[in-house]
Amino acid sequence: MGRKAKIDDATLLNLLDLFFIGVCNKDISMLKIPAFAEFVRKNGYAEVQDYLIRRNTAIRERMEELKTDADTAYQNRAVVFRNLDVDSFLSKHTSPSALKKALIERDNYYQQLAESAAYCIGKYNEQRPSFDNISEQNKILQAENSRLQEELRNSQEEIIKLRRFIDTYVNPEIANELLKQDGLLKTTTGIIDTDNMNTNILHADSDVTPKNNIIRSLFERI
Repeated sequence: MGRKAKIDDATLLNLLDLFFIGVCNKDISMLKIPAFAEFVRKNGYAEVQDYLIRRNTAIRERMEELKTDADTAYQNRAVVFRNLDVDSFLSKHTSPSALKKALIERDNYYQQLAESAAYCIGKYNEQRPSFDNISEQNKILQAENSRLQEELRNSQEEIIKLRRFIDTYVNPEIANELLKQDGLLKTTTGIIDTDNMNTNILHADSDVTPKNNIIRSLFERI
């Protein structure tokens, strides 16, 4: 029988929502596992350690959800601007108390707007090194691509030259057999006796010393 959990997921999730609203004031930058774990312990679950919360799948998913929601909220809020119609504003808030309340609400709104702008700037600064790194990697890849394209062009030119040489100076059937041996052709006509070809064909390392002593001596004098 497994050990009883120190706290169930439903209770932990409920405490997370209370912590996010009551302690963090919905500020996602304040949502940290050590602080939340301390909040859990202070609310009757003294045995719950940080690592238990960090390993909890439901909590990790909920925190990611809150971060995603915060990203969207901050981004949407940062692009909203409210023009103030002074005449309408004063006509709707005629008493000092009503005017004071409206000004406080408006002040809170622009505080949220400033916080959203700061959050977006922070996110940009956080991601900037990654953007710069990707840009640098892109430049390296473009340079490597240019180099490979140049190599491809040179290889294609070399192939054309070699093909012309083969067509001009090499028996086509022998050439095809050689290409087949190198794995560049699958089939040939079979006209050429490959055993005989391999015995008599010259390679770069072939010994071309004349067998006849008289001929060899003539070559040695050159």
